[in-house]
Amino acid sequence: MNEGFRLTGIDLHDHSEPFTTAAAYLGNLVGQHTRLLCENPESVSDEDECYAKYRCLHTVRMPTDQMVGSADCNGSFKLFLDDIRFGNILVDPKTIKINALIDWEFCYTAPRQFLNSPPPWLIPNPDPWDWNSEEREESKVQVLRFIKVLQEEESRLGKDHSFSVRMQNQHENGTFWYLQAMREPWCCLELIQSWSAEVGQPLETPVDITEFVEKRFQTRTASKN
Repeated sequence: MNEGFRLTGIDLHDHSEPFTTAAAYLGNLVGQHTRLLCENPESVSDEDECYAKYRCLHTVRMPTDQMVGSADCNGSFKLFLDDIRFGNILVDPKTIKINALIDWEFCYTAPRQFLNSPPPWLIPNPDPWDWNSEEREESKVQVLRFIKVLQEEESRLGKDHSFSVRMQNQHENGTFWYLQAMREPWCCLELIQSWSAEVGQPLETPVDITEFVEKRFQTRTASKN
């Protein structure tokens, strides 16, 4: 969502106190998405697209508690980087040990669920909103391989399998798509449609949708004048 502020100039950071629950954090992200949709003149091209995006945002607002889970409702929060992948990691070629991570300036604090989500860079195209059907299937195969490696490393280090189990659950129950949508202000529609199809959750139509769309285009007209 920092990209949303950087590219539009709309101040989305209207929450000054620390979040005490992951559900509150996600609910605030939905509110930021809604502000971008309503206040950014370039967020939609026509009323049909506005209807579709608002339906998506209304639908994802409802299951935030369900996506968090009772065990993780009150945290913990972790340092997180959206773009971490091989290009951000410096490795010693002799020992194959990680020496450093770069791009720390883009880190932020996020619920642990973000860290538990399977990484999208397991396939050459790291942008889930742009995946075709073949890439979706390839991603599923690579996630299972990745989880297997995690389990082997957990066993080698004498740790339980809580991390790999959480990741597998998020892969299987569609939480991956939900959290991707929360993090991507420009591709929320495509990602939520993917989540809806994955979990069989139909998109809800809010009762105020007509009023919202009318207000949205009044705002757009006023900004042009």
